[in-house]
Amino acid sequence: MLHENKDTSFNLIYVGDVKTQDERQIERVMRIVGNELGMRVRKFTSDEDINIRKEILGQFTSGGLQAIVAIRCLDEGVDVPKTQNAYILASTTNPRQFIQRRGRVLRLAPGKKFARIYDFVTVPPFGKSDQMYSGTKFKVERNLVRVELKRINEFAETAINSGEALAAVLGFKKKLNLLDI
Repeated sequence: MLHENKDTSFNLIYVGDVKTQDERQIERVMRIVGNELGMRVRKFTSDEDINIRKEILGQFTSGGLQAIVAIRCLDEGVDVPKTQNAYILASTTNPRQFIQRRGRVLRLAPGKKFARIYDFVTVPPFGKSDQMYSGTKFKVERNLVRVELKRINEFAETAINSGEALAAVLGFKKKLNLLDI
């Protein structure tokens, strides 16, 4: 998705505070967005002091930065109304937190007609035949997806492209027997 928008500005990317193969997700995303996609990007974390954060927000608002990558620092109390695209690579089950994140993107700004939210959900792997499998691991994974789908439904039901958004997850709902969500 982001590679299709690499020439745009006002992109906000939420990542988790996780580490895989000795690399934090924020560093990996910064490398991909900055080096591989060639976008002007900075991170916005608790590591940056207040003056650096103000500088980053100023650059973002002016279009000098194309993207900001954040963990949780933009969840509350920070105003970034020009945000046009949000990529949520790490979600939360905390309703207040995801409402705050959505609010960062959906604020009105001069010249802004709408915003896009790309919320990524991890689903368990399916067999080659795409049939459901069973067992304890599957049940745990299915319950994790159930929580994610509740949030996705809430986002989708209020979206301009509601039908398209809900259709995008329908296949997973069927495969996981989660049509009640």
